[in-house]
Amino acid sequence: MSSVLRKAGFLVHSFGFDPRKFGASAASILPFLKSYRAARTANSTGWPLELMPALGDRGESAGSAQGHYFHMDLWAAREVFAGKFGKLVDVGSRVDGYIAHILAFREVEVFDVRPMASSVKGMSFTQADMMTPVNLPEGYADCVSCLHALEHFGLGRYGDPLDLNGWSKGLAGLTKILKSGGTLLLAVPVGRQRIEFDAHRVFHPETILTAAKALGLELTGIAGVNDEGLFLEQANTEDLAQMNYGCGCFSFKKL
Repeated sequence: MSSVLRKAGFLVHSFGFDPRKFGASAASILPFLKSYRAARTANSTGWPLELMPALGDRGESAGSAQGHYFHMDLWAAREVFAGKFGKLVDVGSRVDGYIAHILAFREVEVFDVRPMASSVKGMSFTQADMMTPVNLPEGYADCVSCLHALEHFGLGRYGDPLDLNGWSKGLAGLTKILKSGGTLLLAVPVGRQRIEFDAHRVFHPETILTAAKALGLELTGIAGVNDEGLFLEQANTEDLAQMNYGCGCFSFKKL
C-alpha cells in the first residue's frame, strides 16, 4: 500500500498538486482569519496591513533532517571535504543541495545533459551526455560525484534519448572521466530491482557492484538511507536489497 501511495503522490506532484499541503492549508483558514482580525485590531505600527496568506506553514516542523537527499548530499559533501581532492566533477546532482554544500569550501565543475545558465562563483558548467563516453574526456577528474541521477539516464524524463541500458553506459562514462586512483561517489535508489517509468530505476545493490567491478572500480564504502528516511552510516548489500525504495551511497576507487 505504501508503494501505491508513493507513486500516486509522485503523479499528482507532476501536475503541481500536493494533497498534504492542500489539507494543511485548508485546516489553517479559520486560525488565519482569527489571527488576521486580531492583527487588524492591534495594528498601531503605522505599517499597512496587506493580505498574503501563507496557510500551509501552520503546524510545520522547523525542518526535515531526513530522507534521501538530505542524508545523501551531506554524506557526499563530507566525503569530498575529507578527501581534499584535486579536480572535482559532479554529474547531475542537485544544485540547490549537494552542489551548494560543496561551494561553501571549494570549486566544482558540473556536467549535465541539460543546459544550465549560472554565474555562481566557484561553479563551472559543461553540457555532456554520460551515455556517450566516446565524447567525454578521459582521466579528467580526481573525484566524480553522481547523486540520485544515474537512475534517470536513458528514460527520457529529462529530454535525454531513450535507452533502457543508459544507466550502464552512464556508469562507463563516469568511470572514463575519473583518473586512475580517483574516487567515485555514487548514490542511487535501491531495493527490489525495477524500472518505474519514466521516473527512475530502483537497483538491487549487487547490480551496481557487479557493473562497477567490471569497469575496474573497487568498492571502498557503503552507506544508505532506509525506507523510513534514516541514515545508515555503515550499510551492507543485504540490508539495502530488502528495502522498497531506499538509497544506496557507494564509494569506489578506480584501479
